[in-house]
Amino acid sequence: MHLAFPPVFILALLVALIGTQAAYLGTPGWPNYLARLGLSVAAVGVGEALAVAGVGARLAVGDLHLVNDLVLLALAQWGATRWARRQTGV
Repeated sequence: MHLAFPPVFILALLVALIGTQAAYLGTPGWPNYLARLGLSVAAVGVGEALAVAGVGARLAVGDLHLVNDLVLLALAQWGATRWARRQTGV
């Protein structure tokens, strides 16, 4: 069986899904799950783009640069949670 896309996309999707789930379980509520998922996918994409450009850690699992992705994902989710709390006044 030949995959039409590189296996790294599956790993990147798993990182985004696990990061989204961890953020949603840690601080449930707004932003909703789909907003968090979109933010996670964007963070992983930017992390990979920065890794290709040579910015960040050189550690990689296959073609996936986990350090870049996880740092950006955590910062994005933290920022979204802070922004949501500021908007709701909690």
